[in-house]
Amino acid sequence: MPFFSCTVNEIGPAADGTQTSTPVIYIDLTDTGGSFKNQWFYAAEGSQAQMLSVGLAAMTINRQVEVALGTPIVPYSVVTRMYLLAAGVAQYTPIFDLNGQWQTDEQVAFITVNGNSLLVEISGRPPANGSIVDSSDIVVNFPDATTVSGKLLPPSTIAWSNGTAWHKG
Repeated sequence: MPFFSCTVNEIGPAADGTQTSTPVIYIDLTDTGGSFKNQWFYAAEGSQAQMLSVGLAAMTINRQVEVALGTPIVPYSVVTRMYLLAAGVAQYTPIFDLNGQWQTDEQVAFITVNGNSLLVEISGRPPANGSIVDSSDIVVNFPDATTVSGKLLPPSTIAWSNGTAWHKG
């Protein structure tokens, strides 16, 4: 049975499934190694509640899971095991290093990366938390403003969804 490190995109019960006794728990996973993306699976019989708990925890604290999949690996095949991976395990590697000092339009920001999580600090503002979405995209929730997405543009620019841009250095 093959194991994969995955991101849990969605997870939850369905009343219309027939794969297991009620509840059928469906899990949308993306393999960080690239074998599949946004593919639906279901939790094995007898493990539904436990896999729902692990999947929700992974989504809540932005962590990967290691899953064992039944073969063949096709949409709506079975997940036989699901384990929460340790903190600091990066799901994606950004196309350039995000750690360090960034020049905003008006001031200096500092980004600290821990696994797939981001901490953004700007003087005079509350700390902002975010995530690496994939190798070219991030999202950050600024508690005193809004949530914005950022597109990573080589060699070292973040183009934000609010129209601003930050440059490293």
